[in-house]
Amino acid sequence: AKNDMRFKIEINIAYEVNIEEAINKINKVCLEYAKEREDIVVEQPAVYGITSLGSNGISIVVYGKTTPMNQWTAEIELRKKILIELKNENIEIPYNKFQIIK
Repeated sequence: AKNDMRFKIEINIAYEVNIEEAINKINKVCLEYAKEREDIVVEQPAVYGITSLGSNGISIVVYGKTTPMNQWTAEIELRKKILIELKNENIEIPYNKFQIIK
């Protein structure tokens, strides 16, 4: 519909990760989420592509559409589900690591 809202989620993946496997896992979560929340999801979220190659890893973007005013709910819920799936599959999300030397 005319008032549907697009949402976007960016996920950083470590360079060491098999990128195709990571994209497949993220798309699987997106499909499950669309079925689970068909009350608000009007266009199934899916990986759009790799948006950058940065110092902290590979940035993947997911787009989807929801009913009006539900885009933030979808972003929050789906981001959490993606994080859980990636952790369960041992797919590393990069973060700054500090080593303290005494």
